[in-house]
Amino acid sequence: MKNIRLFITIIVVIVIILMGSWLVTRINPRFSTTVALKWVNQAQFAGMYVANEKKYYRNAGLTVTFKEFNFQTNPIDYLKNGIADFVLMSPEEFMIHVNNGEDVYAVAEFFQISPYAFVSLKEKNIKTPADFQYKILGVKGKKIEQELAYLLLLDTFGVEKDTVDIKVLDFEKKEWNNLIDHDADVLDLYRTDQLYYFKKEGIAYNLIQPEQYEVNIGNDILVTKKSFAIQHPNIVRKFVQASVKGWQKAIENPQEAVNDTMLYITDEEYKDMAYQKFILENSIPLIKPSTLTHIGYIDIEKFINLYKEMTEKGFITHEFNIKEFITDEFILQ
Repeated sequence: MKNIRLFITIIVVIVIILMGSWLVTRINPRFSTTVALKWVNQAQFAGMYVANEKKYYRNAGLTVTFKEFNFQTNPIDYLKNGIADFVLMSPEEFMIHVNNGEDVYAVAEFFQISPYAFVSLKEKNIKTPADFQYKILGVKGKKIEQELAYLLLLDTFGVEKDTVDIKVLDFEKKEWNNLIDHDADVLDLYRTDQLYYFKKEGIAYNLIQPEQYEVNIGNDILVTKKSFAIQHPNIVRKFVQASVKGWQKAIENPQEAVNDTMLYITDEEYKDMAYQKFILENSIPLIKPSTLTHIGYIDIEKFINLYKEMTEKGFITHEFNIKEFITDEFILQ
C-alpha cells in the first residue's frame, strides 16, 4: 500500500513539474532571434557562442541563431530584409548606413580597440606610418575602415596621399603571399587572425597598430533597427546583456570558450583548435583593454570623432546627429 502511495506521489510531482514548465513557456514564450555575423564562425564571436552554450540566452527567454557570413550577401541585408534582428559590423560601415538614411541603431561595441593592423615584411623596414611614403598600401576587399585608417595614419605623419598607392586586392591569395609576391608593401589584416599563419610559417614581419598613433575606431558593433529597439526594448536588453555575460565568461575561461566555439565552426581552415585559441587570446586585450573597461561599452565621443573624420575625408555626405543612432542604455542597465 505504501509503495502504491509513493508511486502516486511521484507521478503527481512529475505532472506538477511538467505543468509548471508548460505554463511558464505559455506565459513567457521564447523569442527567436538571429544575429548576422561579419565573418565565418570562429573565435572572434566566442562570447556569443558561450552565451548560447551556457544557456544565457535561453535563460533570458531567447532562442538565438547565428547567420554565418558568405561572400554573396552583405550581412546588413539580413537586417534590412527581416531575416536577422541583429548584425555585427564595423563603426565605419555603420556610419555609411546612417549616412544613407537606413534604419540602424548601435547598441553595443565588443571590440574597444579594432583588430585591424598593418603588416609588412621585416626586410622592407617599414616601422611607422612615416615609412608609407612611396609605398604600395594594400587593401583586402576594399573596406572603408582600411582606407580610412590609412588616411588617418598618413595625416598623423604629414605624408601626402599622392605619395602612396592605395591598392585594392582580392582574396585569391593569403596575406603573406601578397607581400612575398610584391603585390603590396603593406597590407591590412586582423592581427587577431591572419598573424597566426605568419607566425606558423616563420615569416618575419613588422606590425603597425593604429591605436599606437591615436587612431582607434573600435570594431564589431552590435546593430539592430531603431524601430525594433523601440518595439522590443526588453529583447534588445536581454540579448545585449546575455552576450556581455558570454564574453565575460569567455575572458575568464578562454579554453572552455574555445571548446564552445569549435562546435560552431564549419570552415575547414578554422577547424584548428590552436588557431582558435590564438584568435581568442589576441582578441581579449582588445575587448577588455583594462579592468575598468565595461564589455560592450559604446564610447559616444569616439563615434562623434569618427563622424568628423569621415566627413572630412568625404565618406559622409549628409549632416546628421550621430547621437540619435547610438545608445548605451542596454549596456548600462
